[in-house]
Amino acid sequence: MAVYNDTQANLSPLEMQLASTLKPIKPSSTFIQTTRRRFNFASPTIVAQRLTDTHFLFVLLASCFGAALIIITGTRALFYLMGRYK
Repeated sequence: MAVYNDTQANLSPLEMQLASTLKPIKPSSTFIQTTRRRFNFASPTIVAQRLTDTHFLFVLLASCFGAALIIITGTRALFYLMGRYK
């Protein structure tokens, strides 16, 4: 507990300085609208359509297979180099 209180005492001046320097602002409504449009999350129907698309599934499968090969190759290289220096 003493360590926590000491740390809190050391940070208190820094927090006070930041509080005086960083003032909250109200963003413009156009900025909020633009940001909401950019964060366009996929609806569940779009996700379901993508899962039935054969091209998307092929790319997904190929990506997983490629990532697995890279991990296996890296692991084998690591074991080879570690065994070589013993």
